[in-house]
Amino acid sequence: MARHEVSQAFELKATGDRMPVVFNQPVEEKDVASTDKFGSDDIPGYTDADRKQMCRMGKKQELRRNFRIISTIGFTTCVMGTWEILLTANSQGLTAGGLAGLFWSLVWCYIGQFFVVMSLAEMASMAPTAGGQYRTLLTIAAVIGIAAFNVFAAKHLPLAQGIFATVHVFAFVPVIVCLWVLTPTKQTAAAVFTQITDNGAGWPTPGGALMVGQLSAIYLFCIDDISDALSSATGFPFIYVFQNATGTTAGTTGFVIVILVLLVMITISALASTSRQTFAFARDNGLPFSKWLGAVNSRFRIPVNSVIFITFFTIGLSLINIGSTVAFNAMLSLSTTALMATYVISIGCVTLKRVRKESLPTAQWSLGRAGLPINCIALLYAIWSFFWSFWPNSYHITATNFNWVSVLFVGLMGISGLLFVFRARHIYEGPVAKVVPMEVVESEMAA
Repeated sequence: MARHEVSQAFELKATGDRMPVVFNQPVEEKDVASTDKFGSDDIPGYTDADRKQMCRMGKKQELRRNFRIISTIGFTTCVMGTWEILLTANSQGLTAGGLAGLFWSLVWCYIGQFFVVMSLAEMASMAPTAGGQYRTLLTIAAVIGIAAFNVFAAKHLPLAQGIFATVHVFAFVPVIVCLWVLTPTKQTAAAVFTQITDNGAGWPTPGGALMVGQLSAIYLFCIDDISDALSSATGFPFIYVFQNATGTTAGTTGFVIVILVLLVMITISALASTSRQTFAFARDNGLPFSKWLGAVNSRFRIPVNSVIFITFFTIGLSLINIGSTVAFNAMLSLSTTALMATYVISIGCVTLKRVRKESLPTAQWSLGRAGLPINCIALLYAIWSFFWSFWPNSYHITATNFNWVSVLFVGLMGISGLLFVFRARHIYEGPVAKVVPMEVVESEMAA
């Protein structure tokens, strides 16, 4: 096969089990126009398999891939945050649903997310790129420090993730054991597992309170009084629990410092992930200033511009809190709604292709025959969560407790729609349009 043939984009149209290739349009010089499309040999940190996968998707290997299985698990563990996030962000669940409501919502969310993650893992295996599925002074200092780590210490990120994962796991046991041993008054099993309560949300039925509070369990046993925990002067129920357990300011401070250190580790992973996704979207011309955002620094082999953008964007969001806490919380809540929307769209597309019995791109980790039922369950959960994410936490609506996500989401989608119609649809190059059969890639690399 002639070398220039591989330098064209491919459109895969499924017909039964066959996937004929239709040549579509030339690919830009930077992607696969020359032998450099496989990535320069002087850039360490990737294998021939990495280069083949990138070429199959019409992309050039630019980033250093120095994560291995252990560091990848550590990175994923830190990004999820699991018990740290549950510990520090549970006010909504405790208010609307109480102890039992929070517990069973957590069980339901873990089950639903399990199927979502399996579906996304298969899609990530089909296209293993960086894109995925598409207070103030202290906050600014922390963000800048985290950004600096992601730039200047990026090559040490795998080692750091291994350390983070170790601390994440081994800090869990002493925190929970101390809470269990030191808390003077504990809740009964019946209160934790069976008594769904409304603690200020005002919904006419416990079921309604449970539905809007599902978006937050030894910890639950250690909350002796939910009302006191929610109205604590600290502003955080988890600090109230530590204070109640230790009985001292020093002990409470020690526990809080441990949690803050873990949250900083989580934020480092989150910034790394978000900057890579921004880079990947910009590389496909899906964002304004794509050329700048999609650039890779030749010295550090990472998308430094994307890291800088995400850093200043985060600082900008933190400044909103000075003017309006309501607006700030609305912006944070928008992330959950937008995340569920991406799940619905991406998993929905794969589900539709499976229903139509159309072929999917080759994946090293495939769901096989279980793909359709797993995708359907994941899609139902994502739609369910997306629907409830628009609801207010309180039944009696005011300007303060209203869920402004509905307004923000519709406005954001409207702006995005206009941007697509007038600009992006003319220049956006989605990853699917450039998929090349692996046998063609292997033949090209062997030539």
